[in-house]
Amino acid sequence: MTLADEIIYGTQENVAHLLDAGVDVNAIDEYGLTALIETVVVDRIEIGKLLLAHKASVEQQDLTGRTALHWAVDNANEAFCRLLLKAGADTNAYTRSGEPVLVNPLLRRQEDLKSLLLKQGASLVFAQDFINTKLLGHRFELQGEIDVADHKNQFIEIEFSGFFLEFTLGLIRDSLLRYQHNFSARRLRAYFNYIQRMTSSLETASRLIIYQQHTLELQRYREAIFYLLDEELLLIPVCYAGHAITFVKYKHFLAKCDRGENSHREGSVNIYVMHRPEQLTKEFIMGLIYQRQQREFIHGGINQVLGLEGVGKIPLDPQVTGNCSWANVDAAVCAMLYLLLSVDEGYDEAKSFDSSVLFYCQWQEWDKDRALEECIQSMGYSSKARVASKVAILAAILFQGCQFGIPSDMARAGKILAMLSAPTYLPVLKSYVNVFVKNPALPAHPYGKNLMEILDYFDVDLR
Repeated sequence: MTLADEIIYGTQENVAHLLDAGVDVNAIDEYGLTALIETVVVDRIEIGKLLLAHKASVEQQDLTGRTALHWAVDNANEAFCRLLLKAGADTNAYTRSGEPVLVNPLLRRQEDLKSLLLKQGASLVFAQDFINTKLLGHRFELQGEIDVADHKNQFIEIEFSGFFLEFTLGLIRDSLLRYQHNFSARRLRAYFNYIQRMTSSLETASRLIIYQQHTLELQRYREAIFYLLDEELLLIPVCYAGHAITFVKYKHFLAKCDRGENSHREGSVNIYVMHRPEQLTKEFIMGLIYQRQQREFIHGGINQVLGLEGVGKIPLDPQVTGNCSWANVDAAVCAMLYLLLSVDEGYDEAKSFDSSVLFYCQWQEWDKDRALEECIQSMGYSSKARVASKVAILAAILFQGCQFGIPSDMARAGKILAMLSAPTYLPVLKSYVNVFVKNPALPAHPYGKNLMEILDYFDVDLR
């Protein structure tokens, strides 16, 4: 067998024989991973020690740019983390998408792992900047790339959209927990029990997603997965053909959240009653999560298998291109609350709709303001490189995410312009106007007129 297969299925002795025979210990294997990463994936720490003794690179990345430490941290494997750190693993390593090691422990609130990484030199501000930049990108539906300062104050380019599904689950869970404990949510205390149940479902979904790293030996974790699937309010993330949607199961009801192209035909959030709920077994759900699905089954076949009958719709806006995981996990919050209110409280369709959408919209608006305020406030204690990054982010929000005449957007625009109209940052605004409004070589940009109306309203002098 290959080195990878010996690590997954074989013995430590066979791995040693291959290493002694001169196999390349740092090569990317047939699964897109390094041998050291394979040992983390299947939790074979003794083989990991053997590989390190044979000069396995602790910094070698897989095809996505993740190091062995990324995998150990994501698997919450503290013993493997300590082994890799002792071997010199970089606590500030980041993936090809710019995600540093510390991100998941922060979002998961794993204090022991967070403390361990911080003591070994992980940059808290780098991880926080990555998280907040992604949050701003999704909340304001920003497109494009932005430069973010890493732990060495060197710029790396990250996309506003697009990242692993588990990151989305963690980010939204963290947001709901913050919202629950924020003073502005006090008028929504009646929903707090539901928030706890929804965050629990998001946490369970995150733990289910982790097992996608172990699809080669999924049956080894069958008991643990089945335990997670016992949760009554169950968020089921499903991927197919490069797209990610969510199902929400609660008792005899199922919600499907898909704000992609399919939303124009079926609607973005559809609520069904299952006439054959016994077909939604744990094995069936495992297949949905861990096996490659076909579009035709997800949008047709599953209706037949489960006997789905539509009983309601929540017409949330379609997604912005590239944000499918965010859009559909985000929508699942509204769907979960709808089901909890209609089933547990006996609300009719109209009241369930009104209450769930009201909560959803108020939470989203709060989250926008929270993320924006954190970005602005952090400028006061950031390095020059980080300030430059945050100025660029604020300009992108002003240009793409603030609509003239909408009171909440105008309030945010006022906060942004209080910073960007200062002489130091005014050239950034001028560059937007020169490129998107005054450049005769380019067609009129749809956001250009909107930007000028905002600048005129706040009497910003670009001279």
